[in-house]
Amino acid sequence: MKYGYIRVSTRQQDETRQRTALISSGVPLENIFSDKSSGTTFVGREAWEKLLAKVVIGDIIVIKELDRLGRNNEEIKNNFELLDKKGVYLEFLEQPLLNTFGMSKLERELLQPIVLHLLGYFAEKENEKRNIRQSEGYANLPRDSKGRMISRKTGKPVGRPSALDNLTSEQRRAIELFTNSQISLEECIKLSNLKRATIFNIKKALFPSTPKKSKKKIMTEDMKKNIQLWLDKKISLEECIKRTGYSRSYLFNFKKSENK
Repeated sequence: MKYGYIRVSTRQQDETRQRTALISSGVPLENIFSDKSSGTTFVGREAWEKLLAKVVIGDIIVIKELDRLGRNNEEIKNNFELLDKKGVYLEFLEQPLLNTFGMSKLERELLQPIVLHLLGYFAEKENEKRNIRQSEGYANLPRDSKGRMISRKTGKPVGRPSALDNLTSEQRRAIELFTNSQISLEECIKLSNLKRATIFNIKKALFPSTPKKSKKKIMTEDMKKNIQLWLDKKISLEECIKRTGYSRSYLFNFKKSENK
């Protein structure tokens, strides 16, 4: 059975050319697996993992070119060897010398490892160059008053909009109430429909905290009397906590300081 695998680096990249090439090589449309991701490794590639679980000995995986098999030389080599050990054949439309079927023993043992290493190396270097060009492109983009990169094509901020940028008046009000201790965090989450971490990030950005005043209690004469009653073992620790409002740890620290 023939299967096809497609990988494009970002959501904006079009997979049409790869899909058309695979279908032209005899891969049924329903047997094509596609991943769209901007990650740097094959870890977490859902379609790739599903394809590996589906193929059996004698199946063929068709890929347009070698760099779709991995992002660096080592990753390409590992995936290549993994499929070879599973008894699954590989067909590369643009690098037929790497096809793992229809080759003589001499070609497989001598020629193929050399070609694999060279092409894997070039694929890795090309990916590094692509990343550098992308970084340089981002660095040269204009920025708005908030420091966000602005696309020259669309005039809009690059990347996913932040929750703060899309904050509604109702969400802002809920976070403000939470900041002022007028509602609990759970109520804020329910009212704003935002995650805990997002709420705290927005709270930090919109409502910077002011230095907190000391909440140290003033010990009254009545409190001193009750603590002394506890020290003299005339009342229990629980009763002393109840009468004074001090915590267990505070009372023990006080007792320790008195014994010095």
